[in-house]
Amino acid sequence: MSKHKNYKVSTKNMNPATFKTGADARVARLFVAVAASLIVMVTAYVAITTFAAGPVASAEAENGTISAGADQMQDGSASQSSALLFGRVSAPVTNPSAEPLPPADVDHREYMHGVEFVKTGGRHLLLYASNQYPPVSPAGEWEHDIFYSEINPADPNGSFSPKPLVSAVTAQEPASGAVNSNGKLLVTSEDAQFSPDLDQTYGIWDGNLAPLVPYGAKLMPPQGGHSGHAAASGDKFLVSFSDGWVDGGGVDNLGTGDDIFGKIVNDDGTAGQIINTAVGTDNRDWWPIVAGSDTGWLQVWQRYGTAGTGGGTVMGALIDHSGAIVKELPIYDNNKYYYYDVQYVPSLGAYLVVGSQNTGSNEGVAVLVSKSGTIIASKTGLPSTVRESQTVVSDDGKTAVYTVPGTGVAVLDLTSSAITLRKEVPIDWNWDYMGTDGIFVGGGRVLFATGTQAGIRFITAQL
Repeated sequence: MSKHKNYKVSTKNMNPATFKTGADARVARLFVAVAASLIVMVTAYVAITTFAAGPVASAEAENGTISAGADQMQDGSASQSSALLFGRVSAPVTNPSAEPLPPADVDHREYMHGVEFVKTGGRHLLLYASNQYPPVSPAGEWEHDIFYSEINPADPNGSFSPKPLVSAVTAQEPASGAVNSNGKLLVTSEDAQFSPDLDQTYGIWDGNLAPLVPYGAKLMPPQGGHSGHAAASGDKFLVSFSDGWVDGGGVDNLGTGDDIFGKIVNDDGTAGQIINTAVGTDNRDWWPIVAGSDTGWLQVWQRYGTAGTGGGTVMGALIDHSGAIVKELPIYDNNKYYYYDVQYVPSLGAYLVVGSQNTGSNEGVAVLVSKSGTIIASKTGLPSTVRESQTVVSDDGKTAVYTVPGTGVAVLDLTSSAITLRKEVPIDWNWDYMGTDGIFVGGGRVLFATGTQAGIRFITAQL
């Protein structure tokens, strides 16, 4: 949607009066009409699939997710994989090309961008931005809305029921959300709804998704901010975002961001002062993400390296509840741009940063950073990571799982002083960079939700 991430700036109507929330009757009527059409399509497709494939197709449709693991079935054959996209029953996915990725010359994020699980009121909610739902082939300016669905981990496909949370003329993406200790949900994205260029904006909802702070509150008034991400610490939120753009360099020589900022948003929606994390230097810094602990946050971003080197430095800044920068540190060098994630591991009292380096093979790197800003463990030479895919950490903090391009997932063992690769789990799927997140669902299984050009797909990995 913006030049800041190699999108075009929207030239459509910027009138704030056109902005609506998910409760807007126009959106609701449109959604009902689309849903009705989809029901007809599903009914027709299931009938055709069952007729063509007989009992086998019906049995596979009941499974509903791709399931993969290291174990084989008792007869020695590999366990069978099948999948269900919302609105379409699919045949078994035995080859990732069965559902091809969008063309290489198309920015895949034009379909969907930003996929995130949050938990509020004991419910798992999936948040994501999509140019409609199901997404359609991009045409012209981006027009993503933010959608949500409650997800039952035992039946993700059956419980998936997308509803608009934020809808406007211009695009709101990528979607990022966080839930504080009082169960309030903050959602942030960049958009051009309120000014001719981009703003990083937010809204707050209660645990029942009743709006408390209407979406559209600006983090950098009168105008500014893009590429934002949110995390909670106690009853506060930190929204991390970039501003500015420098042409040239970066991915495909399309440029980089310029500065890194943050802002604490309180439980009542009021916001603190701008935090100048990396501002006004000769460095080019962008794409910040953030994770929250009990005492504050670790803000992580990428710093542009020398032109032609192909990589920069992943940086970090510890920020406390007052908004003070406690410490800034380099986390690892030779970063593969956009290929990194950060999560907090409560049992270890440390942040886990997982990403990729420009080494050509076995590019994965994982680093544990203490709450005081000390690197306490690191591991290189791991399987490579997927762009804009989040690391999933078990409740006990002993296991971390991340997606691996074209092959499946990698499983890490974590202690307070070491990171080791336990194994890789093969999954017949091409992960894309529209966004992926996951949750542990018991029985040694991780449920992933990932964006595709046809919509959200759920994939289960048996560890």
